[in-house]
Amino acid sequence: MKDVILQDVLDFILTCKDNDKLVEINELLRDRLKTNSSRLKHELKAGDVVKVKGNNKQEKGVIVKVNRTRAIVRVRTEGLPMQWNVPFTMLTKLEVSNG
Repeated sequence: MKDVILQDVLDFILTCKDNDKLVEINELLRDRLKTNSSRLKHELKAGDVVKVKGNNKQEKGVIVKVNRTRAIVRVRTEGLPMQWNVPFTMLTKLEVSNG
């Protein structure tokens, strides 16, 4: 059911010719992203496992430190450990199973 609704929303956006409606959708999306990022900021702590999404690439990493607008995330790129300063909008917290 959710995929059908999402497809309807995407179809509307792609076919909409009313710029005012598209601007309103854009503002709502920006507000929602900001709200989600703010919530995530307060949920994250050092040691949490996260997914970092960027330019058609996803990396798994571990939170080293949570700052005001970004988190420092340790990732392994080509076998080498690196630390990135990542905005919360690019992070998704992953649930780690203990089994």
